[in-house]
Amino acid sequence: MRNAVLLALFTLSAFAAHADDRRPDKSTLTIMSWNVEFMWDGLPPEEGNERIQFPHRGNPKLAAAKMERIAKIIRRYDPDIVSLDEVENLDALKLLNDRFLEGMGYEPYLKNGRDQYTGQDVGILTRIDPDEPLWREDRKGESGNVRKSASKNYIAKFTVGEESIALIGVHFLSRPTDRDRMHERQAQADSIRAAAVKLDAEGYSVVIAGDINDYDGSREASDHQSNQPITTVLADLKGMDPATDEDDLVNAAQFVPKRRRFTCHWDKNRNGRVDGRSELTSIDHVLLAPELAERVDSVEFMNNYEPSGISDHFPIMVTIGTD
Repeated sequence: MRNAVLLALFTLSAFAAHADDRRPDKSTLTIMSWNVEFMWDGLPPEEGNERIQFPHRGNPKLAAAKMERIAKIIRRYDPDIVSLDEVENLDALKLLNDRFLEGMGYEPYLKNGRDQYTGQDVGILTRIDPDEPLWREDRKGESGNVRKSASKNYIAKFTVGEESIALIGVHFLSRPTDRDRMHERQAQADSIRAAAVKLDAEGYSVVIAGDINDYDGSREASDHQSNQPITTVLADLKGMDPATDEDDLVNAAQFVPKRRRFTCHWDKNRNGRVDGRSELTSIDHVLLAPELAERVDSVEFMNNYEPSGISDHFPIMVTIGTD
């Protein structure tokens, strides 16, 4: 037992000793969050149930073409940290980085999730090395009589200047209007909320980012259609510790004009096109600790391109002053 503890301490110290900050502009921190829709490498063995079909399954050439289009968006906006949902594994993330993002200063990190059916994971590309290995919150949250954890999440701790930031990347259960899944997603939110409260108590400025698969119905952050949730997921996450409002997280969407608040294309008729704004909603979110929200320079929903062939989600990018 003593040797295991010593090894863990050595690993943490090694991470800290080699932590590097490769941001070209140290006065800001830019975080992009993006669901890249089954970013697989097309190489065997492929993760997830083979009944889940997409054009690049088992096809390295098509998979590489998709990665190239994803990389083009990342290069265009040049974020410091990219949090990606629906990544196959670390090998796929490394391929994206090494082949298509060479020279950008990123290092890939990924914490394997527990969703064996889809095979999807969440990971990051970052110019700021984490202070310690990424870890996953496996605690089960509660809602009604349901106990459930978020099978796809990571927690990454960073030192940015003199500030400690904890980034929680998440991908929650889908179908925001399905009442059969309401308590399950609320339980997932309860699990992540508890982890965020603990990190806040430890002195970290918390950021929760990813495909939460739910609406924020608040007046200041609702999407362009004013979609209202059937759950309390966003309210619970933003509320953090119910005993105080001083730690409440801020949805970065409130810094974006309402007409531009959409992050996802729901192709209702499956024709591969965006048929009007009714097919566009916001189910992806970046939630910021209040001390970070106070220093927001800009927030962009990069939804000004045709999503077919890239992803059915659009990236969110938040720029925070760090001086």
